[in-house]
Amino acid sequence: MGLKELHRRRLQDLVLVNPYILTAKKVEETSLATDPDLWIHYKFDGNTLDSSGNTNDSVVAPNTSYVTNNVFGRGVFLNGTARIELPASSNRVEEMAIHFVAKGTGRLFTGGTDFIGGGWNLQLFPVSKTYLKIYMTTNPLNSYGGEFPTLPANYTDNFYSYCLNIDFKNNTFSFWLNGILIDSYTVTENLLRGTSQESQIGTRRANSGTYENLFNGEILDFAYFKRGLKETEIKELAGNTEDPNNPNAVTNLSIGTKYATALQLNFTPPSSVNGIDFYECYANGIKKNDITASGVYITGLNPDTTYTITVKAVDIFYNKSEFSNWVSETTNATEPYPISDIISYYKLEENAVDSNNINNGIPTAITYSAGKIGNAASFNGSTSFINVGNANLFKISTGTISCWIKTANAGSGYRGIMIKQGAYGMFLKNNNLIGFYWIAPSEIATNVNLADNMWHHVAMTFDSIAEETKVYIDGILKATGMFVISSQTKALVLGQGTDSGSLQNFAGLIDGPAVFDKVLSQSEITEVFNMQNAGNELI
Repeated sequence: MGLKELHRRRLQDLVLVNPYILTAKKVEETSLATDPDLWIHYKFDGNTLDSSGNTNDSVVAPNTSYVTNNVFGRGVFLNGTARIELPASSNRVEEMAIHFVAKGTGRLFTGGTDFIGGGWNLQLFPVSKTYLKIYMTTNPLNSYGGEFPTLPANYTDNFYSYCLNIDFKNNTFSFWLNGILIDSYTVTENLLRGTSQESQIGTRRANSGTYENLFNGEILDFAYFKRGLKETEIKELAGNTEDPNNPNAVTNLSIGTKYATALQLNFTPPSSVNGIDFYECYANGIKKNDITASGVYITGLNPDTTYTITVKAVDIFYNKSEFSNWVSETTNATEPYPISDIISYYKLEENAVDSNNINNGIPTAITYSAGKIGNAASFNGSTSFINVGNANLFKISTGTISCWIKTANAGSGYRGIMIKQGAYGMFLKNNNLIGFYWIAPSEIATNVNLADNMWHHVAMTFDSIAEETKVYIDGILKATGMFVISSQTKALVLGQGTDSGSLQNFAGLIDGPAVFDKVLSQSEITEVFNMQNAGNELI
């Protein structure tokens, strides 16, 4: 199960079951009431005055009204034209957390910044269907976060406890709903910290000075801390105390098939009141990957290395069991772990034969030279490309493409690497890797220049159901963005931007291109990188 699917399932289970909605607490009812890092506290008890003692009263609060018929007996109602503006001092912290209770639709909170009107924001915002969106903006400009679509229709009619932890020093953030971790990210760029625009409750201030997507609903008990909150503190605010029904521990853990970089885990699943969602796998005390059942593999290991392995069971509310029994095993010295769900794989050893299927490519103006593994295809930047056709197997809306590239200068503008025009593809744009789809905004930029005449593994996962694309370099996630299919009429090509003529041709070497009919997880992307980097073919 991919991380985004895991988060979506966790959120849907939370919304459907909704076990904690009336147990959220006012700040003054918790251990955080006298916390020295409580920087702003709006009780919304008929006003927007700060009760923390720091006199951070709201600067502007037009068209607000106050309500008393909610779970706290107090709160503010924003009617789609109202907003609450925090003082500028709220933008000057290096670490922070915000917590509030709310119901309704629109932007709940936006941090101020002077960089393209972006920053970080927490947003509830229906487009054509109800969904929850959380994202952060980085510098260079990129967005991280998640969208959780197709939630129940009554989602925005109920109160929920929201918490967002942000650490600008370490470039991390996490989002919690009703005391349950929904999403967390550590990014490679710098998180944007507001410097000039004031943070807003209930809206986002655009560059033009206008206010967008104003919130329509109730907000209760807004608290702003100058530090990150601990999990126990977040759960205390949400009224979500430790679930006594944690899963039992996994038993009878043993090792099955052994590969150079993976070990098969067999075990007896535990009992759990809330059901089991997935299992966390640990090697020598370090978490490696998640699996969904017995018989699946722990991956990301090194060849001919001894590991001590254990697992934890995790239920649908992210409650975890104790560790299972521990087992020790040594990985195989040479046999590679087989990557599943490959549609086609091209070794490019003096030809464009498909090593896994019958989708052989037709080379044009291609020569071959030393590659990452054996030989690679050499593209001249003007007329070279390989057309591998438009078989139904390539007409996928959810999948992964990957390959190795080496170039000193691929050429200016867009230069195609693996392209199925109208559907999915990877380009170098002025030598910077981007993922691409053919409906605006279309580009998922990594801002990483790969024209260093070194071999790099590039991969792109895409999911039209989740509407998400992820782009990886050398096994590391570099960018996340939207994804929508435009058409499936064009063939898949290597080394140029279209399936006919000569356009956006790549100059350099390509080796080991592969197409998968599923979204590979982070651990699987890493596994592909490790296998090929060690000189092993995927097939």
